[in-house]
Amino acid sequence: MRIELYLVDAMEVASFGPVCLALRSRGVAARIGAGPDDAHAGDPGWFDHANAVRLLRAADLPFVETPDWESGLAVTTQRPWVLRHYRCRKARTMYAVGFYAMDGFQADRIRGFDAIFAVGEHARRALAQHLDPSRVFVTGYPKYDDFFRRPPDAAAIRTRRAAVRAPIRRG
Repeated sequence: MRIELYLVDAMEVASFGPVCLALRSRGVAARIGAGPDDAHAGDPGWFDHANAVRLLRAADLPFVETPDWESGLAVTTQRPWVLRHYRCRKARTMYAVGFYAMDGFQADRIRGFDAIFAVGEHARRALAQHLDPSRVFVTGYPKYDDFFRRPPDAAAIRTRRAAVRAPIRRG
């Protein structure tokens, strides 16, 4: 099954990159869809295609500029209508979560998906108000997983910062 992670904004490269690479490392045919304006399903003029392609290439991520509407699964971070051209199962993943009634928890951003990947239990409960709870999966926050697995060494950062701030001695 091919999974296409559909970009609506260049900033989503940071969210989809780790997911795409993890899927591919497990043998899944995953790639990122980055269609230019005339092939983009989002709001006209919103998608910064050139910047997205630059980021994708810099990260050496597999991507296509012509979406495969017949993929096995299409994933977005946005509303269901963004995936309207896909003729397959549709899912949404979150790139943000708040402890308030954020727009990502509204019915029109939930209904229409076959599944939603939630960042935690709070999000799962909120999403399950508008989607069968068996279709909401807690996946964590892939964009930040590496940071929490290997947090930076605070002492090393302070040392490096002090070295940068140290006055330059001449002579």
